[in-house]
Amino acid sequence: MRTLELQVRVRRLLRIHAEYAARLATEPGSQELAPAARDRLLELLRELRAAWTALGPPESLRRYVLGAAGAMEAAVATLGTPGISLARSVSEFREAALPLLFFLRGVETESALPELELLEAAGLPRSA
Repeated sequence: MRTLELQVRVRRLLRIHAEYAARLATEPGSQELAPAARDRLLELLRELRAAWTALGPPESLRRYVLGAAGAMEAAVATLGTPGISLARSVSEFREAALPLLFFLRGVETESALPELELLEAAGLPRSA
């Protein structure tokens, strides 16, 4: 399964989330920044969901990624909310995003195994 585009999207989400979190930490009372951050991150998460669905993954894989995206959305929804710890929001986002990134890497690797086994069965050398 080709997940490189999704891996790039998750890394982009992590980077943009970290940038917004850093800004929110230095500007905790900003009335415009928190809603802008939430809107932008939720937009990126919608794009991630759409890209994943377009791949047409098996049901069990589809549910895992959509569940992780849901957990990231829940963490984004609390970003910059008065009374909710910014550190906790950041931690919850990362706890969902990082395993998702490693999962997507693994799916990419696992998808190549049947092709590699076919090459070995035919007596052809592995190139990677």
